[in-house]
Amino acid sequence: MSPLLRRGGTEREDPAGPPVVSALVLCPEHAARGHRLAALLRPHVDEVVVAADTKLGDPELEVLDGAGPDRLLRVPFDGRLQRTLEALLREVEGAWAFWVLDDELPTAGVLEVLDAVREGDPDRTSFAFPRAWVWPDGGHVLDARPWWPDLQARLLRTIPALRDVPAPAGASPVVAGPQEIAAAPVLHLALLDAAADAREAAAAQADERPPHPAGAALPDRAAQLTPERRTPPPATRALDPADAAALEEHLREADLPRRRLRGLPRTLSSADLDRWSHGLALPPDRYAGAIEVAEHDLTFTPEVPRGVLVRLENRSSATWPGLDRLHFPVRATYRVLGPDGEAVVENGMRTVLPCDVPPGASRLMEVRVAVPRAGDFTLEIDLVHEFAQWFGIATRVPVTAR
Repeated sequence: MSPLLRRGGTEREDPAGPPVVSALVLCPEHAARGHRLAALLRPHVDEVVVAADTKLGDPELEVLDGAGPDRLLRVPFDGRLQRTLEALLREVEGAWAFWVLDDELPTAGVLEVLDAVREGDPDRTSFAFPRAWVWPDGGHVLDARPWWPDLQARLLRTIPALRDVPAPAGASPVVAGPQEIAAAPVLHLALLDAAADAREAAAAQADERPPHPAGAALPDRAAQLTPERRTPPPATRALDPADAAALEEHLREADLPRRRLRGLPRTLSSADLDRWSHGLALPPDRYAGAIEVAEHDLTFTPEVPRGVLVRLENRSSATWPGLDRLHFPVRATYRVLGPDGEAVVENGMRTVLPCDVPPGASRLMEVRVAVPRAGDFTLEIDLVHEFAQWFGIATRVPVTAR
C-alpha cells in the first residue's frame, strides 16, 4: 500500500464533517447479501447508499432497509451496469465512492484501503482492485486469465469530469488521473450462484456482444462465465483462510433485521439513467455543429506547435464529451493545405475537448496545430469521432509560417 495511505483505525479527526467515503451497494437481486454488504461496509465508510432493482418487492426492500443505509433507492437494472453506475455515482455525497455488487464480497484488505482513504487524502483519483472469481468451491479462486486479475476501478473520486463509463457490459469505469492498484481482491460469486447450464446460456449471449466502439479490449465474458470449457482446466489457488471464513459467513442463511418502509424509496427512471450516459446511444445528428476560429494572428513558426483558439457550437442532440471518452471519443484535429489545395498535413495532431459541449451550447478551446514548413497555407480545423469518421463541419482560414 502507498505510504500516503496510513493504516489505522476508522475514526476521522472530524467525524461531523462532510462524508469522505461513500459506499454504493448495487442490488439487482440478492436482498440478504445487499443487507450484509451494507452492514459490512458501514464501519469503514461515512455514507451507505443502497440501490435495489425495481423488480424487488416490499419484503426485499425491508430487508435492505433493515441494514440502516443512509439512503435506499430503486433503479431499473437492465443489464447495462455502467449506464446505471454513472447515474448512481452522482447520488452519493462522499468525495470518494466505493461500489460493489450483491454477488461480490470485499475482502479485509479492501476494507483497510477504505479506512486509509478516510484518514488521509491520497494523491490519487481512483483505486483499482483485482476481482477474484470464486470457483469451483468457496475455498478457491481462479488463478488464470481472463479471471485473474480482472482489475476493476472500484474506489473513485466523485468528480464527474474525471470519469468515463464505457458502454459495454463488464467494462470498468475509466478515470483520468493517477490510479493505484491495490493487492486486496474483491471476491466475485457469479460462478457459485449460477448452474453451468445457466452460465452457458449467458455465455452464448456474451459471444454475440458487439466490439467496443473505440476499439478497446474487452473482458472475455463468455470465457469468464464458463471455466468448464477450458482445456486443460484453469489453475486455481486457495483463498486466504480469513477471507474463506468471511465468505462462508456471508453466504450463511440467517434471519436479518427488517425495517418497515415509510413510503416507497425514490426511484430513478430509465430517463434519469440516460441523462448521464453520454454517447451510449448516439443520435443520427451527433455530428451537427459549427467551428469558428476566434483569433486573428495566425502566424506560425515552422514545425513549432501552437494553439489556435476556436469556438465549437453543438447543433446536435448529443453531448460532445470532454476529456478522453472511450465510448464517444471526440477530438479536434486539422489539415494543412498548400496553395494548390493538396494536403501538406493530412491528419494533424489531436486535441481532446477540455469540457463537455451539451446540445445547443458553444465552448471555446485551443487546438494544437503545427505547420511543417515556411509559406502560405490554408488551415482546416474539424472534429473527429475517433475510429468512426470526421464530423465534416470544418472551418478554413489562411495561415502563414515564417
